[in-house]
Amino acid sequence: MRVHFFTKGDETAGSSRLRAFFVADYLKRLGMDTVVHNPSTMLASTTRWPKKFTLLVQYARILRSIKKGDVIFLQRTIYNKYFLVLIVLYRLTFRRKMVFDFDDAVYLHSPFRTKLLCRLSDAVIVAYYTSQEWARAYNANVHMIPTSIPFETYAKERKELRAAPDEWLIGWVGNGVDQLVNLKLLAPAFAKLLKQGRRFKFRIIGALGYRPLYDFFTELLGDRAEFIDALDWTKPEAVIQEIRKFDISVVPLVLDEWNRGKYSLKALETMSLGIPTVIMGTEGARQVIQDGQNGFLATEPEEWASALSRIMDMDAAAYAAMGDKARATVKEGYSLESNVPKIRDIIVNL
Repeated sequence: MRVHFFTKGDETAGSSRLRAFFVADYLKRLGMDTVVHNPSTMLASTTRWPKKFTLLVQYARILRSIKKGDVIFLQRTIYNKYFLVLIVLYRLTFRRKMVFDFDDAVYLHSPFRTKLLCRLSDAVIVAYYTSQEWARAYNANVHMIPTSIPFETYAKERKELRAAPDEWLIGWVGNGVDQLVNLKLLAPAFAKLLKQGRRFKFRIIGALGYRPLYDFFTELLGDRAEFIDALDWTKPEAVIQEIRKFDISVVPLVLDEWNRGKYSLKALETMSLGIPTVIMGTEGARQVIQDGQNGFLATEPEEWASALSRIMDMDAAAYAAMGDKARATVKEGYSLESNVPKIRDIIVNL
């Protein structure tokens, strides 16, 4: 049996990297035969005719080569309507086993496509309990498996605080163009910290040269705002070497239906390094964070300022204790090591 992965994006896309490429590699370590096929469905969507036709022919040839007993694994493949038609026709004609995996609440903007793939699949895997509730209306075999990180890669780079720094480095990592609306939620808390005379800098990784982002935080913080435009996202070590410099990690999210079930991959990355993390108190985040134990939950500006101040007031022992609990949380419930065996079992039992 071979597991054929079709993905939303390439390895630079976070969801595809962690929910397809890394999963496929780890399944190989567990003895399964896997392959991740190109092109991604996002590439097919952005490619113009007539080159798009060449990509669709390539998909058709790949699908035709899949043997009886193999499994198709669709990672958030809702973005190209032509690929979707091919998959539907292929599934109805050849009846190959199929798994549909999605992380975010994609059914909010693509309800028909998401519903269709849920109905056609032998199993559905989702990242959040809110998506699990939705998918169960269309498929009886739904599993919630969080987006997971390669914990063993992060475990070597544990953050330690031997003494309170003279200047705290508060950090955020992500796509600055898409996330400015979320990042702006930090402004009142930062203003309060400045008024209190706290010494800190705020570093944004993934600013992507986005001028509105630069302007907003430069005006707010002056030279306390630092920007890193991009990293090589395909290399975990490149990300690790930058985020391990953080003393505190922040994950602001607007409280809307899209974010309701989310807990944030970036929070898991910094937690796995033992860095105290403050995250918006979404329903999803409350499944991960025990407030004040392995991190902090914050909703109102006062709560953000309070959480950041509490971390800055910690001694080395308290800082390390929170970091240890955060690392244990990720290792036990949000690591590839703990979750890919569950995916293997789902595939084997189709």
